[in-house]
Amino acid sequence: MIKMKAIITTDSEILDKRLLTILTGISGLEIIASIKDIQEAFMFIKEFNPDILIVSPHHFTSASFDTLKEIRLINEKLLIIVLTQDNSIEYAKLWKSAGANYIFDQAMQFNRMVDVLCSLLYRKQFNALIAENTNNQIEKNNSSLPDR
Repeated sequence: MIKMKAIITTDSEILDKRLLTILTGISGLEIIASIKDIQEAFMFIKEFNPDILIVSPHHFTSASFDTLKEIRLINEKLLIIVLTQDNSIEYAKLWKSAGANYIFDQAMQFNRMVDVLCSLLYRKQFNALIAENTNNQIEKNNSSLPDR
């Protein structure tokens, strides 16, 4: 089975427990770290190369946006999801410009975030299955060709 590795970073112990409880129940998603701040996440991302970063800062500063930009520079393929309590357009623009792929309102769109993760995992697993079947078919066709 194809797995996706994720890092959670939040300074809320309650949200951290909620995320861990829900996300560990998603087949194919492996939570490799749960970290208190985004600066520490930067080091984990360099070391472990996860597929997903879930960021939910309650106390964020301009340094949070700067660190997210640095993270985006070292890993362009990283899926960055931000759960925020402030869903204003201004903050959404800041998160997007810092490199976030998705921004969800923590209270109103939590389930939507889970749906997006499940959809991404399904798509990745489906693509891997198609690739495997295609390779198997090519090998089968090649083995049935006469030797020259």
